[in-house]
Amino acid sequence: METKYLLCRPRGGLNDMLCQIEHCLRYCRKYQRTLVLDSTRSGLRDDFLKYFSIEDQQKTPVISLVDMPVDIEQLSTFPLGIKGRIGSYVPHELSDGQNEDLKSGDIINFDMKTAHLVDLLVQERAGGGINSYWILQHLQPTELLLSALKKNLAKLPSTYISVHIRNTDLSTDYESFIKSITWALRDRDVLIGTDSGEIQERLPSLASEVNALHFLTELDPSREIRLHDTDSTDETSNLEMFSDRFAWAMGRRLYFTTTKQGYVSGFSGLAYGLSQSNLTKRVAKELGYAQIYKKRPFNLKGMDLFLRKQGAFLLAKLAIKLVVKTREIIGK
Repeated sequence: METKYLLCRPRGGLNDMLCQIEHCLRYCRKYQRTLVLDSTRSGLRDDFLKYFSIEDQQKTPVISLVDMPVDIEQLSTFPLGIKGRIGSYVPHELSDGQNEDLKSGDIINFDMKTAHLVDLLVQERAGGGINSYWILQHLQPTELLLSALKKNLAKLPSTYISVHIRNTDLSTDYESFIKSITWALRDRDVLIGTDSGEIQERLPSLASEVNALHFLTELDPSREIRLHDTDSTDETSNLEMFSDRFAWAMGRRLYFTTTKQGYVSGFSGLAYGLSQSNLTKRVAKELGYAQIYKKRPFNLKGMDLFLRKQGAFLLAKLAIKLVVKTREIIGK
């Protein structure tokens, strides 16, 4: 049977990118296509497969665009308007996360609920949510990523609490948040994950009761733009970003909250999903960090403030945990 392809060009940050890859991977498995990834236009701005391999390659092959075994410009294509211009069409981002081809006006997407006869389907769009949790069960870190994780996580104590605070393009009432979890941080090593140099500068005075604060990436206090998916994103910054994510996920516990915009940062949600995944447990085992899951008793004094402020949020976190575990069981 002649090979058919789906070219996935995910847009947005890491969570959006993983969600879009998951959508496309699921489609390829259902309709027997080879998934072709081009993650150079947004997010990582680099080859996703440098950092992760995707399981079950015999069932559903996954390759990078640069490794296409045929001339992609000669394939029958949907959308039709970009046929013969896969490497040169100019996308224009729309308000709903989709992209259109500036020349033809075609939306660079397709109906995922049906089979298509063309040789090449192309999807280029953003869009987040919880589908990033699904793909975690299919990922394996490459040696490049494991080497970076081993080097960067060696800077941390064997047991610590993780806290994530988004405060650039999305902002957080971090003073109230830190106050509400003081009971959990008291006398402990605390890893702070943030995109804000302001947070790194101010937290020592706000979290004075901790044993020590740790930051994997030092930031400029005046920085007001998000860390990733910028013109300066490269392999080094990607490895730092993945080190941050796995470090947060492998903490004794992970605390985060809603932003002032009224929803959870995709990075926070992804870090929590990652913390509940078998992928993180496999990485911890590979690196010899399994001891970080060792239980330690809490000082519960002050927990009432946290419960009052975060009660509904705790239920949402429980739902995420159940979703991740259910998907991993079903996927086995």
